Parts: sequence; C-alpha cells; structure tokens
Amino acid sequence: MGTVIQFRRPVASPEVIAKLVELGYLRPIKRHKADVVENAVERLRQDLHRDGVISAGDLSPPAAKASPERDPARMSPSDVN
Repeated sequence: MGTVIQFRRPVASPEVIAKLVELGYLRPIKRHKADVVENAVERLRQDLHRDGVISAGDLSPPAAKASPERDPARMSPSDVN
C-alpha cells in the first residue's frame, strides 16, 4: 500500500494573517509557520477576553442587553412614530 499523507488545514486566511501582522501579534517573517500563527491567534483571543470584548471560548461579542423601552416587541403601537 502507498503512504498516506495528511495535509494540515490552513490556520488562518491571508486576510487574518495580514491583520495579525498589522496589530503586532505576528512578525511578517513568521507568517508561514502554522504554529506561530496559532500562537498569535491565541494571544489575540486572550487579550480580547481579558478586555471583555469576547466571552470565554467564544469569538462573538457579548450579547447586549435590550432595554424594554427600545425593544420593538415590547413597544405599544403609540410608541412607534
């Protein structure tokens, strides 16, 4: 039987890598090393989590609390003008 070669999927898109370089999380010369890119993404994720931009283990921003006076489902017809 032949040898099976498994290719690793890309760690990040070229746009993400360019943004990591721009933000200073990744050195341009290291942009082709998958493990270095993974570390840069993890450092960015940790910084975003520390600053409260994302929740733990989540890349989406925290859910904003809707105020009842601005919630269309709770507004009466006279409030919609």
